[in-house]
Amino acid sequence: MSGEYMNQEGVAEGSGFKRYGFRLNLDNKPREWATVSTNLSFNQTKEDLVTTNYGDAQSPLIANALRLTPQIPVVNYNGTWGSSDPVNGAGQYAPTNPIALASLITNNNTRKQFLGGLNLAIMPIKGLTIRSSINGSIGDGFTTYYTPTYNLDQWHNNLIASLQNGSYQSWYWNWNELVEYTRQIGKHNFTLMASHEAQESEYKALSAGRTGFLTNDIFDVNAGDASHQGRYHEHSPCPPMKGHGAGAYLPNQL
Repeated sequence: MSGEYMNQEGVAEGSGFKRYGFRLNLDNKPREWATVSTNLSFNQTKEDLVTTNYGDAQSPLIANALRLTPQIPVVNYNGTWGSSDPVNGAGQYAPTNPIALASLITNNNTRKQFLGGLNLAIMPIKGLTIRSSINGSIGDGFTTYYTPTYNLDQWHNNLIASLQNGSYQSWYWNWNELVEYTRQIGKHNFTLMASHEAQESEYKALSAGRTGFLTNDIFDVNAGDASHQGRYHEHSPCPPMKGHGAGAYLPNQL
């Protein structure tokens, strides 16, 4: 059994990555002719994506930081966010304080995943092995993108808050059965195999968004203005699939 935990703060403000998980592997041989093994694992990750997922390709947050002129401070002496000089009209062409945006905007993605497998092998007679294995996974995730109201100066402000929430779920299973018979006759080996496999999966996603929030402290779609909303739903089931095969490994001289 093993576990892990990682907490990595990003180089830039508004970025970061957290992950923890555990893994369990068990092998057992209850009889000389039977073996059982299992493997289980779980992990959860959380990413802060403001720095890497803001704006468009022409004006991402990092590019705004590179274009910001040096006379604009990050924070003013009174503790407010730095912004353009209201007297200098050229300030309207300067990008918005990137550190302020990285601190004000919330953009994170949380994912969970569980994977497991069970394997059974029996050897009822010499040379004959029957294997059966089943594996599966379950996963879900949740995303939050919230842009609050702010007013840095007369040119750099946002008067309408917006929230975009998304969630998704997925699951998958696979069952494989294999029969293998090996026999040596003189200087030749013969191997016969037959297999059967079935699998099924499903993926569902739902996203919703609203604007017009009265407060910047509640990240709930229901708290927004119902007259300005959007929804998106995706459902991708994969029907059960089955397959089988048989093969023979013809004489191989030793």
